[in-house]
Amino acid sequence: GPEELAIFGEQYADTLRRMQTELSALERTVLMAGLEADPAQTARELGLPAKNVANALARARRKLRGAPTT
Repeated sequence: GPEELAIFGEQYADTLRRMQTELSALERTVLMAGLEADPAQTARELGLPAKNVANALARARRKLRGAPTT
């Protein structure tokens, strides 16, 4: 219903804001690219080692979940 849509909209807006403020440019790039491609393909497209992409993706997910980044 309308209440659920409003809650979803707020959560979506919060996630977008957090992506802009908490993630590095690389983390944002690999996270968004990862929505359309696997990490190996993302690495090839960005010209980066697959390990760098995997690490950046893991950091981004951890940050967005609110887990410690150490």
